[in-house]
Amino acid sequence: MTKDVTFGESAEMYLKTIAEFAHLREFVPITSIAERLGISTVSASEMIHRLQYFVLLRHTPYKGVQLTQSGVDKANMVIRNHRL
Repeated sequence: MTKDVTFGESAEMYLKTIAEFAHLREFVPITSIAERLGISTVSASEMIHRLQYFVLLRHTPYKGVQLTQSGVDKANMVIRNHRL
């Protein structure tokens, strides 16, 4: 069950970035997310843990992250809104 919450622009950018990388590979490394967003790996890890708490992604140590179905839905909504 997902927790209902309003996300800030930063969390939305993480979801969008992960969704874009997910088309290329099953697991998205946190370092790739940090590089794309121009932030430190530590900052990216902190946000990953927050998003995992809200059941939007799964983190597998030494592999990376995967979006859950709720995360995919939220990321697709963000992508659609950015296109408009």
